Amino acid sequence: MRIAVIGQAQFGHDVLKKLLEANKNIVGISSPSPKKETDSDPLSILAKENDIPNIYTDLLKQKKYADQFINDFLPDLIVFAFVNDIIPKNILDAATIGSIQYHPSLLPKYRGRSAMNWAIFNGENKTGISIFWVDEGIDTGPILLQKEAIIEDNDSVASLYFNKLYPLGIEAMIEAVELTEKGNAPKIDQNESESNYDPPFDEKYAQIDWSQNVDIIHNQIRASDPQPGAYTYIKNTKIFLYQSNKMSNIFNDIPPGTIIKTENSSVIIVANKGSLKISKVKIDGDKKSAASEILNIEDQLG
Repeated sequence: MRIAVIGQAQFGHDVLKKLLEANKNIVGISSPSPKKETDSDPLSILAKENDIPNIYTDLLKQKKYADQFINDFLPDLIVFAFVNDIIPKNILDAATIGSIQYHPSLLPKYRGRSAMNWAIFNGENKTGISIFWVDEGIDTGPILLQKEAIIEDNDSVASLYFNKLYPLGIEAMIEAVELTEKGNAPKIDQNESESNYDPPFDEKYAQIDWSQNVDIIHNQIRASDPQPGAYTYIKNTKIFLYQSNKMSNIFNDIPPGTIIKTENSSVIIVANKGSLKISKVKIDGDKKSAASEILNIEDQLG
């Protein structure tokens, strides 16, 4: 089976590495054009080290390069490994078996590029990954396989992705290729009645309202960590909060948003019906610091 990989960054690198270790027939890759003179994309570098041809993804919209991809690679299967570009239909149609893609949710729930953010923001305790067959919609193609993962109480987007969904996705992608090669890969239509598509999770969803319940604020901080960063203000200075842990302590007579104590390098912030331990903060425009280096007891956020 002739496999082409379209992707980028470390995820693309790790998918290609595992496919090569499994002795799969990789006929070519496509990664983004380098922004500097030297191509530093990990997928591109690994392909070059293994003498695998690369046609830059942004060039695939041009007939010359699309024809080159189609006629030189002659792919049976295209593996999407972290793709931000819209891939032309003629490229998708070139794969005789089809194209498969990873998505960090249990589709059809949480379609779109901010799936992990919204799952945490909404207080979900379970998510997972989907490998699906690419069609012309956004995350709408038939499901090939899915794997579940638990969202722990203090998981952020960063911890959920790097500790759970990233390695699960690499493992599942290789499993999906194996199933496809054996002719056993399912194509299960998504249930549109259960689908949802959320907008990109940006700063307009990340401003903290200290009058909200502690659970809502905790979920908001976790959903914004590392990007875009949940933020509040101290004396008109914008400050971002990271690495939130929900505490059981309740301080009924102290206004929400008050720094009540420090604990090692963290600070404890009073919230409505609870409190939060915040380990890292960042003043707008600066680098992250230990929370206790920036915030002091009795500081008022809001």
